[in-house]
Amino acid sequence: MEIGLESFGKPGEPEPGRVLRQEVGEITVRNKDMFDYIYSNNLYNQQGIASIYTRNAENLARNAPYQLKNEPNAIARIDLPPSGITIKSNWKVLEPTPSDKGWLSYRLKGTQVNFTNMMGRPTRLGNSVTEGGFMATSSCVSCHARASIMVPAGQPDHTAPALGVFSYDTLSEVGYTQSASGVPQKDWFHGSAVKPALRALQTDFMWGMPFFANPLVQPN
Repeated sequence: MEIGLESFGKPGEPEPGRVLRQEVGEITVRNKDMFDYIYSNNLYNQQGIASIYTRNAENLARNAPYQLKNEPNAIARIDLPPSGITIKSNWKVLEPTPSDKGWLSYRLKGTQVNFTNMMGRPTRLGNSVTEGGFMATSSCVSCHARASIMVPAGQPDHTAPALGVFSYDTLSEVGYTQSASGVPQKDWFHGSAVKPALRALQTDFMWGMPFFANPLVQPN
């Protein structure tokens, strides 16, 4: 059974925006294109992601500053497909239009596409709920640029989040740690000692991969 948004809002039925928020639509990356990319590149488990990190780390030690290229069955950079981002519905994939009643209860608070303005000052964007306590320094793009993994020493088949949301040398007036903002720093990702080293491998702005990829269970 398919139910379109125009069927909501009749007398005695729930308010349409509430239905859309709670049951119908959400921006998501959980569609077939996304799953195909994750599965075909072995990104659904820690061993697969760790192999990409190790491949880049070894190349950096041997061939810096030259970076690896993506090869069939051996990607060097996690680059999620744009087609993996859609509007998801519990009933069907929606292609909403401005006239859809469900949008009446939404208010766009802001959009952010650049790390800085034209004068080099960091741009800010935050939500008073999601970023409560550090909204004044919040930056969506800077935060998600830090989504990354690392391979712990002595655990070549495991990964861990490499960077966090916060800049721990900055506090608000009431003591909350504040968000990293502005242009991503190269030292977040690479060490610049005599022999350069990989510190963090970006996961293409998606925080889920560093936190939720699990190791494959090896058969006994």
